[in-house]
Amino acid sequence: MRSIALLLLLALPASADILYLKNGGKIEGKVTRQKNSYLVETDLGKVTVKKADVIRIEKKEYVPKKPAMPEKMRTLLREKYANPFLGLKLYLPPNWTRGKSHGKAVCSFYGPTDGAYAPRIDLIYTSSRVELGKYVAMYKKAYRDLDPQVMFLLDKAFTIRDMTAYQFSAIFRSGGIPFQTLFTFLEKDGRKWVLTYACTHAWFPKYYDRVDAAMRSMRLYPAWDLPEEDKRRYADLFTKAEDFYRKKKYRSALSRYGKAAKILPGYPEIHESLGRTHWRLKAHAKAEAAYRKAIEIDPEDTDYHYNLGVILLLQEREDDAVASLEKAVKFGPEMGAARTNLGVAYLATDQVEKAREILEEAVLVDPESVPAQYNLGLACERQGDLKKARRHFKDVLYLDPKHKEAKKALNRVNK
Repeated sequence: MRSIALLLLLALPASADILYLKNGGKIEGKVTRQKNSYLVETDLGKVTVKKADVIRIEKKEYVPKKPAMPEKMRTLLREKYANPFLGLKLYLPPNWTRGKSHGKAVCSFYGPTDGAYAPRIDLIYTSSRVELGKYVAMYKKAYRDLDPQVMFLLDKAFTIRDMTAYQFSAIFRSGGIPFQTLFTFLEKDGRKWVLTYACTHAWFPKYYDRVDAAMRSMRLYPAWDLPEEDKRRYADLFTKAEDFYRKKKYRSALSRYGKAAKILPGYPEIHESLGRTHWRLKAHAKAEAAYRKAIEIDPEDTDYHYNLGVILLLQEREDDAVASLEKAVKFGPEMGAARTNLGVAYLATDQVEKAREILEEAVLVDPESVPAQYNLGLACERQGDLKKARRHFKDVLYLDPKHKEAKKALNRVNK
């Protein structure tokens, strides 16, 4: 209990109220009046408020609710962050990016500013042989020391691919304000990665699903232990390559990626970068070779199978594309684009029923995907379901009013 007054007098009968505060806030709960303060029992624990800080009290029925984790919604992840020297790759929600590292974090990732609030995920990386359960217990003890009435709503061990993982969410008070955290711990080969997120309890439900999805997206690789000079050379080459790529100077980018690959030939992401750049230069055979090299190093990465599948589609090798895109969907069930392109490949190989099924899933993952809506319309049209086809073509034109093929298709099914 967070107490402002040290001496508590005999309590008067309790009532159910809303306390309106001078700072513009309010607290709802079961109120016990004391000499100079109110003791308020809320859903998130007890807090003591000075009477001088209260403007008025409004009577209201109060039924305590047991706190629970928010319901997780389906969420999209788009932005990728990979680091060979931390041995990781993860995906972030749209428009999130790496920014200035906060506190002890080796990396911090920031979401778009929401009013005065900027959501942030921190990554802590360490080498430790402490058993994971004991390591997690140290973090939980810190919260109990901060607030003896801390509540752990989520507290479980699980696996992410072949990694041992643990997750907890705690509600605690600091300065009388309820906060909520989400921690995800991952362990492999004596190394530990801790992803953390914290905000006021009121903000937590809005960001929980996307933060949790980002945390669970992490992939681990062997961390490359190179001399510092080689690390700097790699970082410099890769940074320049990325800059050239953003400026669409693909040949200059390709040269730097190639030199970086000679420093870290066993790092799959550098081969993905080579494949992506060859793709931009329409060197499809070289792009295919680069993606196959990445898959050879990491056979279960969604991106590599997805991009290989797209390259194969561009080469009109639809059967091979189906095999690659099916693996992309298997390893990355949250990736809507993989489903969309698998649907395209199914249509190209006359597997219309499969195409419609997978494209319906793609639309569920991302209802605003124009390619998913359009190709689902084509699948429905080929099955003779013109009513559904019409609806999806209209959805395409709602999302992209200038989509010429959707206009043609809508005219066709309206005849």
